[in-house]
Amino acid sequence: MIGALLLVLGAVGSVAVLQARSAAPDLSTPDGVVRAYYAGLDAGRPDQVWDLLSSTARAGTTRDEFIQRATSYRPSGDARITVDSVTVDGNTAVVRLSRTYGGGGLFDGGGSSPLTVRLDRENGAWKITVPPDPFLIERPRP
Repeated sequence: MIGALLLVLGAVGSVAVLQARSAAPDLSTPDGVVRAYYAGLDAGRPDQVWDLLSSTARAGTTRDEFIQRATSYRPSGDARITVDSVTVDGNTAVVRLSRTYGGGGLFDGGGSSPLTVRLDRENGAWKITVPPDPFLIERPRP
C-alpha cells in the first residue's frame, strides 16, 4: 500500500515538473522574451521569433531572409541555455546567458560560452535589439 502511494506521488510530482518546464515564457519580462526567442527557434517557429525583435533589429534584414536563416538554425540543439543575470535600466535591459554544451561523451569535455542579449521596451513590450545570434539579422555582404 505504501509503495503504491509513493508511486502515485512520484508520478504526480513528475507531471508537475514537466508542466513547469513547458510553461509559456512570460513576455512581460526581458528574460521571458529571451526564453521565448530560444523556444521559438528550437520549435522551428522563426515567424514567432521575428515578432520578438525590435524595429531596429528588423532593419538589418527582411522577414523572409530572417525566416530562411532561422529555419535551419537550432541554437540550443544539444546545449543548455541558462539565464545568468538580468539588468533593467528604465526602458533598456541586458540579459546575460550561458550556453553549455557537450560533456556527454568519453572524450567530450563540453564547454560553455557567454551570450548577451539587449532589449528595449517598444510600444510597452520588451523587444530584442541585439539577439544572441546576430548573424540572423545581419544583411549579407555582396
